[in-house]
Amino acid sequence: MITIASTGSFSRAADELQIAQPTLSKYIQKLEKNIGIELFDRSTIPIRLTTAGELYVTAGKKMIDDDRQLQKQLREVKYKQNLEIKVGISPSRAPYLMPSLLSQYQATENSGKVIIQEATVAELKERLVTGDLDLIISLTDEGTASFESVDLFDETILLAVPQVLDYHSIPEEMLLTLPHISIGRGQHMWNVMETVLHTVGGKEPVIECQSIESAMALVKQGIGAMLVPSYIRDYGLDEQNKKVRFYQLPLDQYPLLKSATKRKVSLFYRKEQFLTQAEKSFIECAKEVAKGSK
Repeated sequence: MITIASTGSFSRAADELQIAQPTLSKYIQKLEKNIGIELFDRSTIPIRLTTAGELYVTAGKKMIDDDRQLQKQLREVKYKQNLEIKVGISPSRAPYLMPSLLSQYQATENSGKVIIQEATVAELKERLVTGDLDLIISLTDEGTASFESVDLFDETILLAVPQVLDYHSIPEEMLLTLPHISIGRGQHMWNVMETVLHTVGGKEPVIECQSIESAMALVKQGIGAMLVPSYIRDYGLDEQNKKVRFYQLPLDQYPLLKSATKRKVSLFYRKEQFLTQAEKSFIECAKEVAKGSK
């Protein structure tokens, strides 16, 4: 049911489940006959769940998750050791936050495996809901209101300037005069850059990259300056931020920029989730690392 609903097709679902399509179709028909109501609207392409089908899938997902949570508890009781943790985080934050966090976690008595899964903010939330991830580190927004949250830090926007182009000017002058490197269109940092440069009258970017890591490599080479989230300065290793200086934006002169350049980053897990000792320990380590930022 769940696979058919997600693929919108009996044939694609059968391929994914590695069973014959007629077998899958007969199973659903028998199920519908037994409960006396149609679960799929077959008149549309792709096929869609009926109201009854949506109720059935919702209940099915809950049963799967309840079983997953029970298995976690039983394994922890049986083996009396820490189990693996699946942690989700965005690709841009992972290189800066995870080294310190994992070092702190490994310094505890935890012996379990940590699996780091990188995904977009939207994908992280979706995978936490389905139970595919145990914990996620992400932005606090309306979409995270249904989760339990542990606030980690406030993320602001800084100007990253190559040391070779740092003439000890004030940040506003550098925003106006230095060549800029940007992150790809559609990403949050692109929107922030557009807002900031439009507000202060800065130059259009001369280079566009698809990742913060690639853009920062260009900054280190002295090619240009860029706007970056503050976690790069606060949690980046010395080697990562070598040859780069960071400056606060002139927010007092441009108060309208304050709301556009500040966000909260938190750790999330589901409210109904059973937390293993390993997960609890990881959460405590995340809080300690956040507290001890530069």
